[in-house]
This record gives sequence, C-alpha cells and structure tokens, in this order.
Amino acid sequence: AVSCTIKLDTEGQAPTIVLYKNDESAVLGNYTNVVDFKAHLGVVEATDLDDIAQYKVWGSITEAATEGEATWRTFSPASGQTYMSVSLALTTGDGLKTIYVKLKDEAGNEGSSASATVTLDTVAPIIDVNSVDYNVISNVHSQRLTSSGVEITGTFSDKMTFKFSSDSKLKQYKVCVNATGQQAATATAIPNAGGSINMTGTNLEANTEVTCTIMCADFGNTNEVNNVDGTYTVIVYGQDEADNWSAILTI
Repeated sequence: AVSCTIKLDTEGQAPTIVLYKNDESAVLGNYTNVVDFKAHLGVVEATDLDDIAQYKVWGSITEAATEGEATWRTFSPASGQTYMSVSLALTTGDGLKTIYVKLKDEAGNEGSSASATVTLDTVAPIIDVNSVDYNVISNVHSQRLTSSGVEITGTFSDKMTFKFSSDSKLKQYKVCVNATGQQAATATAIPNAGGSINMTGTNLEANTEVTCTIMCADFGNTNEVNNVDGTYTVIVYGQDEADNWSAILTI
C-alpha cells in the first residue's frame, strides 16, 4: 500500500509591520521629515514565516494607494531574518500617513491586513524671542574694551536674559554662539558652569515660554568667544519631533 500525508491549510497568516528610518538605524517613531523609509514585514506567528509566499503593501505610499492597486510580490526575508525589509516612499504632503500590508501563504490563503502610521512633517519650528535684557555683557561693570580697542564707559551687566517659545513641540533646544559654517545639529551649546540657565532643554511643549540666562563667564568660555572682546551673535536652535531644526534665529 502507498500512503501520503496531505496538509490542509485554509487560514491566512496575520502580518506585522514596523517602520524604520531609511538607513534602518532606528524605528521611525511617530514623526518623520523625509519620505523614504523601510518597512519591516513579518508574521505574528514566527513559526509560520516559511509558509509565506507573497506580500503586498498600499496606503499613503507612492507604490499603491489602495489594496486593489497593490501588486503581490515575492516574500523573501534575508538569511537569518524573521522579517523582510522593503524600501518605500511616502506620498508628498505633510500629515498622517498610513501604510497597510497583507500576506499570502503557499496555499494561496490571504491573511488579515496590518497597518502602521507616521506623520510626515517637513515644516521647521518657528522660535520667537522676546524680553531681551542687556545686549552688552562684561565681567568689568564700569568699562569694557571692544575688539577695536575703543573704550566704552557706562554700566554693563555680567549676564544677559531673554525669553523664547516655539510654535510646535521641541524634542530639544540649545542656545549657542554663532560660528562660520555652523550647523544646527552639531552646534555646541553655551556651557552652564558659571551659572547660565536653560542653555539646553528637552521636551518643550508648544507655546511654552522659557527664560534663559547667559552669564558672561560661560559666554567667554565658549570656543567661539574664547574671552576675546567683540560683537557676537547668540542663536537659539530648536528641533521638533520630526527632526526639523528651526531656522537660524539671532538674538
């Protein structure tokens, strides 16, 4: 007698989808300022990974807007991986984006769909500065020599204060001295060893006012000033949750 075993498979597999930055260095999070990204597609039951034959994706992506427009593609994870990495691009226009995925197994069963969302935000936050108190600071209150050697007499402060706020939530902010070719991401904040206040901060809610104090000792100890008299520009940089840095705002 001859016998054989037949596996009856009538159920599709539930997918998973996780969005990553395009270089796959980190999970995308709730916000992004770039359209290109990677989607890691997997299966809820990892033991069923080998049964998956095809996948299709659609939604707020350039490949397909609807499930009907989506094309079935071969599901082929890299060796040793429990997911397949797929390169995708969001549709243009800021706002909430939703990406869907569905899997098909070797028996032709389609599972339920899964989705992931991200908000595309390409608009830089706007920083507003006000209540600036003293734009000339000196450790010598009665006089100060400028870089041109001209003596100025009068009353000066050993600190400068100002207030600022942002029109959107900031992931981080920093107060810096401007330097030629300076970039927001790599700019160094004014130190606070001499008593300066709020030179850096995180998780600042929108329209929340921050009072900053720059002490002359800290200002002079920056690489940009190096205790040399002169005229310098102070800048507030703010980075929102989508990694957009504010435009240069000088004080």
